[in-house]
Amino acid sequence: MRLVELMDFLKDNLGKVLIALGIVFFLSGILLLSTFYFELSALGVAVTTVPMFLGVVFIVYGFFVQVGLFSGRWRSINGLGTILLCISVAFFALAITAIQVQLVTGFEIEDVPSRGGGRSSFSMLFPNSTRPFLSLFGLGLEWGVTFFVAGMIIKAVSFLRH
Repeated sequence: MRLVELMDFLKDNLGKVLIALGIVFFLSGILLLSTFYFELSALGVAVTTVPMFLGVVFIVYGFFVQVGLFSGRWRSINGLGTILLCISVAFFALAITAIQVQLVTGFEIEDVPSRGGGRSSFSMLFPNSTRPFLSLFGLGLEWGVTFFVAGMIIKAVSFLRH
């Protein structure tokens, strides 16, 4: 297949391609999460959460392309509303990923004294918390709702002006 044919195919089917790619990313993130649920390192968390985050974002953006949300002009109030809605999707994906990791891992953090009598370096990563991803869920949900409401208000104002 030539590059021109590939570009024409992507222009016609971008929404479907993004949805399919998002499903693949999300399912691979779920499979990696169930495989590496015991790993509590930065690499283990990143390997499991990045595909899930990208999966949710690609699925929603693919749906946005399918319904024609990106068909408006970007340098307008309508375009600003679209950008805010896209930002809200990223925050909602962050919240979904954080709560999914929290539910599957379910680890508990213990204070383990070190040889010098202080605390271990591990316990200092999440002090006094047995649910380190719960605050990330709350942050993603709050900011997602804020950007979503702002985007919908701006979209409504743009619609009423025309």
